Amino acid sequence: MKSIFTFRNFIISIAGGILTIIFSGTLFFFLFAITKFQPVLGLFDFSVTGLVLVIPSFIAGWLGAILSGKKRFKALPPSIGIGLISVIVILIIKQALFSNSGNLLIFSWKGMLLMVFSAILGGSLFIRNFSLSVFCFVLILIILLIPYKESISVNDIESQEVIISSKEISLGATLTLPANRKRKIPGVLLVPGSGPQNRDETFGILNATFRELALYLSKNGFAVLRYDKRGVGKSTGVFTESGLYDFAEDAENAYLYLRTLPEIDSSKIFLIGHSYGGKVATIVASQHQEIAGLILLACVASKEPDNLLRQHHFIANARGMDLSEKIKYFKELEEWFVGVRENKYKNYEDYFSPEGLSKRLKKLMRINPLPPVWLRQAMEYDQLKTLAKIKTPILILSGDSDWLVPPSETKLLEKALQEAGHPNFIVRIFPKLDHRFTRVESMMESFKSMTSIKYIFERHPIDPLVLKTILDWIKDKSYN
Repeated sequence: MKSIFTFRNFIISIAGGILTIIFSGTLFFFLFAITKFQPVLGLFDFSVTGLVLVIPSFIAGWLGAILSGKKRFKALPPSIGIGLISVIVILIIKQALFSNSGNLLIFSWKGMLLMVFSAILGGSLFIRNFSLSVFCFVLILIILLIPYKESISVNDIESQEVIISSKEISLGATLTLPANRKRKIPGVLLVPGSGPQNRDETFGILNATFRELALYLSKNGFAVLRYDKRGVGKSTGVFTESGLYDFAEDAENAYLYLRTLPEIDSSKIFLIGHSYGGKVATIVASQHQEIAGLILLACVASKEPDNLLRQHHFIANARGMDLSEKIKYFKELEEWFVGVRENKYKNYEDYFSPEGLSKRLKKLMRINPLPPVWLRQAMEYDQLKTLAKIKTPILILSGDSDWLVPPSETKLLEKALQEAGHPNFIVRIFPKLDHRFTRVESMMESFKSMTSIKYIFERHPIDPLVLKTILDWIKDKSYN
């Protein structure tokens, strides 16, 4: 009997498996781009990303069976091989780039099963094997319908997916803890910045600021909670109908949830806010003076629209706009701000009416939505006054190559604390670091890098000195 495991089938399996991963990655990339325009879709929703794995695998399994040139069960080895090769490629990528990516479906055992059985389903439909097709289809459906919850233990870190109630909505979140803990441990809450941020603060394909920070702190003895903003990822609610104080309420509920966990020493909980998340964390800290410490990373100090105007001036200069174009551009911005102040734009949808924003700003609001309710509250809120009321220990960090929130903002925060006579704060500005504390040479280089296609595919880790500074400060406030 001639073996069905031929060299031809072997080549088909390898080529098909690699192409399946490439196709899946391409679909995932486009899904990532789409969620920037419609954050309510939720990039990491299990059912959506599950289909990103199922469809390419199914097509590859079907084509593999056709290319085998065999009939009936002899046509299935390439389909099975494509599924298995896809899993092997995933494991290689995971080992090389994402050693702790257990919360991404593609790296979970469920994601890998989806790819294998989808490929077999494609092959079984080609050979018209009803029983095997039904079996694979039912199994895939079960995997897609059963809620996916992360629960892994990697590199001495336990990671659990949790749901936090926040009045009428719920927040999807991840809790990471040291695996070998023998007592209650300090906790850290990560508060994300402006825009539709997920719990990991992902950017590009290979980077996730909060995930990297959470795993680092948990590996060094701390429990860390991070969450999707409302209307993003697995959190309910509508992002474009939410304001600054809605996000503060969510952060407060996440803090209160962290306090209830039996593994956590409730007297030693720290808040870390990044960018506009620093303002949100400050609001929560002002209402809960019992927190052990507040850390502000690249935190905005100015009110709106001053902060936005400064950013857009930098963008206009970096792009080399001439004077007439700048005048037109900033007139459009001023009309937007006046419209928000005068309540012309009550809802996010009002931006896109015929009488709404300019064509240029409509496009910008699709990419990075700033809802009117959020902007109105950001215009009213005074970060410096709120910060001056806090007596808990404070650590403020920023980078001198950050064009989004430059060092001048950090100096405003420092001045406010000095004038308030704050008893315990540290301010540090790191050279050649950008908004996400990754290494760059200058603000202009940071801007050019962030606005290039290449940036999406590059690895941009947090500078080790920043991680160590945060860890050392939290340890000092926890144990001394």
